[in-house]
Amino acid sequence: MSRWSTSCFNAVRPLSLLVFLLLLQPSVSIQHLEDVSPDVKHTYPPTLVPQFTAQFRQQVIYHSSSIYVNYTNIDTSGVVVVDQIDFKMKANFSLPSKINHGFFDNYSVYELNNTGYETMNDQCRVYTGYENPFGYWLPEAKYTGEIIIDGLLCQIYKYTYNYYEIMTNTLYANGTIPVQITEFSYSSYSDLNKSSTTTFYNLQPSISKDDFVPPKTCHGDDYVCPGGNVTEMEFYRFHPPGGVTLDNRNAADALGDVTYVCSTGSSGQDTHISIFKAKVNTSWGQYQFCNFEICDGFVDVPTVGHESSYGASFDGGQCSKNVGIGNWYSFNSSFKCASESNFHDCAWYQTGIGKTIDVTCLDKLGFFYACETDGGDPYPTALKIWNNAFKYNKTSNGGCPHIVPLADPASYESPLAAPASDKHELWRQKKEPKLLPYGMRLFRLPFDNR
Repeated sequence: MSRWSTSCFNAVRPLSLLVFLLLLQPSVSIQHLEDVSPDVKHTYPPTLVPQFTAQFRQQVIYHSSSIYVNYTNIDTSGVVVVDQIDFKMKANFSLPSKINHGFFDNYSVYELNNTGYETMNDQCRVYTGYENPFGYWLPEAKYTGEIIIDGLLCQIYKYTYNYYEIMTNTLYANGTIPVQITEFSYSSYSDLNKSSTTTFYNLQPSISKDDFVPPKTCHGDDYVCPGGNVTEMEFYRFHPPGGVTLDNRNAADALGDVTYVCSTGSSGQDTHISIFKAKVNTSWGQYQFCNFEICDGFVDVPTVGHESSYGASFDGGQCSKNVGIGNWYSFNSSFKCASESNFHDCAWYQTGIGKTIDVTCLDKLGFFYACETDGGDPYPTALKIWNNAFKYNKTSNGGCPHIVPLADPASYESPLAAPASDKHELWRQKKEPKLLPYGMRLFRLPFDNR
């Protein structure tokens, strides 16, 4: 079952400054100027203040003509700290939860040289692949003229990239001070348009080194829920035609997977939904994103990871029942037991696989229409259709026939794999969304991750 974090669907988690600072549509006054003559002085490549702390406002707008995008506008604000000398960045912001109404998801993103962390509601994850927003593309940006934004004369630097997607990043700078960054991108792969703008204000050319210290949970300081026991449970997983193991995979309870499938739609390589049976130690650990046979995070204690759907609750819902939201689980193969009778220094053992259905059958039963009409958790109509699809085998009874899933391939590899030498392609792989998830998960690949 694909699980984007970060985290966003409404998908997230996990936003780098690159993503993060490329997201805002402020209300500003803009006056275009004629292109300046070549003898007008400007820096090339642009030189910005190397260290600063600033507030920002942001909005991102998505549009697709062929896929269901259920979080088309994101509006937020926060604080960003940038250190271009030591290649560090931190951003704090919050977004209203789209599944836990009235709750705000709180995020912090850390980019520390080659190490990244992301916290959402006090749960820490590895944060991979993104670069400083003023990193790789800015030295290649071309000066194109000047513009007045809110009374400030700003130089325009534009960078265009055209490979798997068409992307244009534009910096508006008042001398060495960044004022706005805008982005427009279109991917023929995902048929997804994105337009976004970030505006900085109250910028101070100073930083605090303490801003770059991530919480203890990002260093293997694990918290394990007390009072658990070993019990057999059923889990659901939205997966490719293979995928009959829980090893290094994410799964969910019924409502958790309904929430996920409703939010991601039926596009992509995930075509089957199966019931998995496993004995687990219910002393839950921190949830991990399990992608391409790797579960990321900072979990050292053998546990099954647990959170509410999209982690949209206090402490990510790690030790909560998450009624009305649903539950997600992560199965790190390093914590798998050798047998179902021996749970010493391990946390789970898969005992079998139950019914498997094709997602197209759900669609014919009106599942995705119910997702839209329900409007969000607890998805009462969609959940009823889901339960009946697994309960019955005949469509006349509201059921779906059992199909036999394929055996797992030797390994899962992203079909977008690129040579390591292509820095643009590597960056694109990290940010390219197939469908739109929630919050920080905005730019996680959909192939085998939650």
